[in-house]
Amino acid sequence: MYLYNKLRTGTYVHGKFTSFKVYEPKERTIEKAPYIDRIVHRWLVDNFLQPYYIPSFIKTTYACIKGRRNT
Repeated sequence: MYLYNKLRTGTYVHGKFTSFKVYEPKERTIEKAPYIDRIVHRWLVDNFLQPYYIPSFIKTTYACIKGRRNT
């Protein structure tokens, strides 16, 4: 309910990223959003952005697209 109420009332604010380094296969800095923000991101992508982007992809694009299989 917390997240739903924040989104419904327009009071949701994205949290701060956590930074950490990994060293394999090479050194790089990773910035990770809080878990609740990743839930909001998936909701936005799945419900609002995909309908616009998926039709613009070439027909042989299969990665992570529901209903497309490389058989």
